[in-house]
Amino acid sequence: MKRISFLILLAAFAFLFAGCSILNPPPPPPTELPPPPPPIQTEVSETLTAVAPTAQGGTPIPPPTQVAAATATSAPMEPTLAPQLPTPTPGGETNPPTVQLLAPQNGVSLTVNQSINVVALVSDDGGIRLVEFYADNVLQNTQTPNNPTTYQAVFPWSSAQVGAHTLFVVAYDEYNNASAPATVTVNVVPNTTAPQVSILAPSSPQNVSLGAQLNVQTVATDEAGVTQLQLLVDNQVYNQVSSQNPNGQSPFAATFVYSANLPGTHTLTMRAMDSAGNVGNSNALVVNVADNTPPSVNTNYSRLNVRENEQVIVYTNATDASGIQRVELWADGGLYNVYNSPNPPAQTSLAIQQIWASNAPGNHTLFVRVFDVHNQSTTTPATNIFVRTPQQPTPTWTPFLPTRTPYPTRTPPPVIPRPNCQIESPNTNFRVRQSDVVTIRWTCFAQGNVAQMQVYSQYSGVMATLIDQIQGDGQQQGGEFGWSPQAPGVVSVFVVAYDQLGQRGESPHIPGVIEHERPPTIPPPPTREPEQPTIAGRWSGAIDNGAFIIDLEPRIGCSITQCAYGGTFEDTRENVRGEINGQFDGTNLTLNVEGAQPGDVTWNFEGQVTAGGAEIVGQWSEARAGVPSLQRGMVTFRRGLR
Repeated sequence: MKRISFLILLAAFAFLFAGCSILNPPPPPPTELPPPPPPIQTEVSETLTAVAPTAQGGTPIPPPTQVAAATATSAPMEPTLAPQLPTPTPGGETNPPTVQLLAPQNGVSLTVNQSINVVALVSDDGGIRLVEFYADNVLQNTQTPNNPTTYQAVFPWSSAQVGAHTLFVVAYDEYNNASAPATVTVNVVPNTTAPQVSILAPSSPQNVSLGAQLNVQTVATDEAGVTQLQLLVDNQVYNQVSSQNPNGQSPFAATFVYSANLPGTHTLTMRAMDSAGNVGNSNALVVNVADNTPPSVNTNYSRLNVRENEQVIVYTNATDASGIQRVELWADGGLYNVYNSPNPPAQTSLAIQQIWASNAPGNHTLFVRVFDVHNQSTTTPATNIFVRTPQQPTPTWTPFLPTRTPYPTRTPPPVIPRPNCQIESPNTNFRVRQSDVVTIRWTCFAQGNVAQMQVYSQYSGVMATLIDQIQGDGQQQGGEFGWSPQAPGVVSVFVVAYDQLGQRGESPHIPGVIEHERPPTIPPPPTREPEQPTIAGRWSGAIDNGAFIIDLEPRIGCSITQCAYGGTFEDTRENVRGEINGQFDGTNLTLNVEGAQPGDVTWNFEGQVTAGGAEIVGQWSEARAGVPSLQRGMVTFRRGLR
């Protein structure tokens, strides 16, 4: 019995041991994992590493910078050293974008602080995610287009460091595939070129009256930027204006107001300075100021009733801008006394006393006549002086005082203010290209109800032009008009409103600049531009008893439509020689020679290039030793003849 119990107990332990083995089986042997694939190495990354030098410290070519915005931006950012290349997205396509640099040209030379646009054309069949611009392997700027297949990136860049600089652009697609860098080398050289400055209006010479005001319009251009414009009158600084940009701007246009307060001939020139301190001078504007105003005279008498031989003091105050020559006292139709100024040009004001007396009883007529240096005169009104005998009493006059009838008090009508207009757009000192549309938006308020609103544009120095007109309706009314400028220049826009009472209100004038049309950023397919006639070389124009010889050479900075010319001038009649300063716009040519010797000769020419560039025809004038317009006439220049 005990044996049976032992067997049963042994069987129970065996069953329990077997159950534990079933519930917790032993783990299977470990399985070996395959080795990881080698890192992806593309030809693009190898090319990128080979072309772009690493930054100091061994940092290789940059990866794309993660930007949250989905639209293209071009805001300047702090330079960042190039980080590691990004890892392409697994499973994506591996074709990298292509980048082509459209500008600048390789090896081009720039001046210090001259701003250029680095223009790159990027394409990728899967979409472009990021474009980065580097200068000397330092990240300068990024743009994040919204995955277009073709994209043009424009990055502004300038440098204050003289020497060679390496610029390149890298693009990334949506799978982080990097393009080969499009690289260009530019040279930054010191800025030694003077600005080009011209007087646009008015033309020279100008004949104005004393006291008149002359609007002088000027524009200056420079590779690095114009910082200041000065108006010089007779080689003395008359007025100046500085650019709001410390590095200057190009073009820089301004209008100066010259007040002709001094008679005679005056020479006006414009001087432009750039950010490097280079100075350029414009062509001369000769202004002849004529004094056509007679003297201003005021006369008083010490008494109007005197005895025989009793003196009357005649007080005379006279002024004249050119100078007073003499003062005459006339009595009874005859010249009684004369005062001659010892220095008429310096005698611009005069106060004198003249004494008159008579022994002839009765009425006598006196007046004063004043002459200036140009023999212009002013005569005062005639005044009666009564001379009495000693026996005659002094006459007395009783003034007549009329009786005034009181009028009822009138209540004045209420005063209704004039219309008030304000321009909301464009902003003050706006700048647009000639092809752009200027949006003019305004609001007018009139307590007497708006009847009509008129929109005007006004170029500097000319009358305003009506460009739009709207009928009014109510006390407050606004409007909007898209104006297409007709020409470049300094311009202002303003609005005039009339109410139902006929009152007129005018808005503030909003000034701005209309710039010349610039060429498109993406160059069109190459087409052969019509060649502009060149006028460089030697020209000869026959005149009476001799000829004018001009040898023209273009100065740096010529464009297709504008070019400054220098060179030499010779008048064979008296072997006069001088230096030329000229402007040529493709058709019209202006030449100026100052201080040619012998004889201190000033020679001016205005004309046109005709016959396909074979002739220059126009009008010339020549002055000697500051005496204007002694000689003038027409002349036709032909190449190389004498």
